[in-house]
Amino acid sequence: MSLQLQLQEDMKQAMRARDALRLGVIRFLKSEIKNAEIDAGVLDDVAVQRIVSRQIKQIQDAIGQFEQGNRQELADEEKRKIVVLQEYLPAQLSTEELRAIITQAVAMAAEPSLKTVMPIVLSQVAGKAESRLVVQLVQEALRSSV
Repeated sequence: MSLQLQLQEDMKQAMRARDALRLGVIRFLKSEIKNAEIDAGVLDDVAVQRIVSRQIKQIQDAIGQFEQGNRQELADEEKRKIVVLQEYLPAQLSTEELRAIITQAVAMAAEPSLKTVMPIVLSQVAGKAESRLVVQLVQEALRSSV
C-alpha cells in the first residue's frame, strides 16, 4: 500500500476514533503533500517521506522555541505530533548500523573525503537516518581513518 493510501486510511480511522491530534497531523501532512504535488506532479513514497522528515524538523525547531519560552505544554503537544509523523517514515538505523555502513563506504571510496563518502552513505540510508547525524559520523570516521 502506498504511503498516501495509508494516510487516507489512517485519517478515516482517526475520524472514527475521534482522535483530534492524529487527525489534525494527518490532514496537515496531506495538505503539504497536495501543495508539493501542485508543483511537482504525483509524488512517490520517497518524496512523501521527505515531506514527513521536513515536517518533523520544523516541529523540532518549534519544540526548542517553546522550551526556551517556558511553554512546556505546547512542547509536549508538538512531541506527540512527531510520534504520529514518525509512523510514516522507515525504521531509523541505529548508530552502530550507521557506523558499519560508513566504514564500508570509506573503504569503498578511492580517495576518502566528505565529498566522496557522503553520496555513497546517503544512497544507502536515504530516509533511515537523520542527515546531521550521518554527517557527524562520517566526519568522525574520516578523522579516525587518517
